[in-house]
Amino acid sequence: MGVISMLRRVKRTVLPPGRSLGKTSKPISVGKGFAWPDGALGAVSLTYDDGLANHLELVAPELEHAGLRGTFYAHGMSGLLARREAWHALVARGHELGNHTLFHPCRSNPNILPDFDLRNYGEHRWCKEMELANQLLELVDGQRERTFGNTCWDNWIGPDDRQICLEQLVPRLFLAARGERTDEAVDPRSFTPFNLGTRCADGETFAGLRQNIEAAIGGGGWLILTLHGVGAGTHSLYLETTEHRQLLDWLASQRTRIWTAPLKNIAKHLIQSARNQ
Repeated sequence: MGVISMLRRVKRTVLPPGRSLGKTSKPISVGKGFAWPDGALGAVSLTYDDGLANHLELVAPELEHAGLRGTFYAHGMSGLLARREAWHALVARGHELGNHTLFHPCRSNPNILPDFDLRNYGEHRWCKEMELANQLLELVDGQRERTFGNTCWDNWIGPDDRQICLEQLVPRLFLAARGERTDEAVDPRSFTPFNLGTRCADGETFAGLRQNIEAAIGGGGWLILTLHGVGAGTHSLYLETTEHRQLLDWLASQRTRIWTAPLKNIAKHLIQSARNQ
């Protein structure tokens, strides 16, 4: 059965009477004895959206040149299978390939087609599409454990009067979710694995990003940065190439203070620390 025919079968969803999924999840904490690995003061994750050619051709090589690894959230329409070997090799070199849905549906984008407006999604359809996206990613890199990169930073599906919080659905399929745009660092003393929170780095300067990272590290936090393209012409949202290179070089020079790693690696560390405390 093809993807489209499968989706036609799962498109309509009705919640059972009295059932509510319109609640956020409860925060968890690492406890008082928590410490970042190797004496680091805090952490940073660099996440790149939409599975662009630019990520394979420029971003990953620049990360590796600096001794860093990132998270790449690729959706199902980004041509993953057409460049399967390149994406497989990227993951083999230590980067993370995360789930960014099949069709990049959004709630907050006024230009989205009705079929892919998250207001028209229900629990069953959303979960089935994420399952298919996970299967697609597994065909690429052979892995099953995933994190989720919320499209358009949206955390809710369903019509406005019957909203469903993705924090109730994400745990069924994912280790963690990058979540909404908060422009704040994740605080290990109180965090939600299924809606961690992220800061957009597109259009920023290195100086501004360094200031944001230093503020996060000063509080012992974890700053998750969201980027799309790197360099003009790679995406409508992008960080200038020179600013990106400066950021990577600086993070490489700060490795004793700042743990820079894929989102999955840091999320696993925090979640395990919370379980052990």
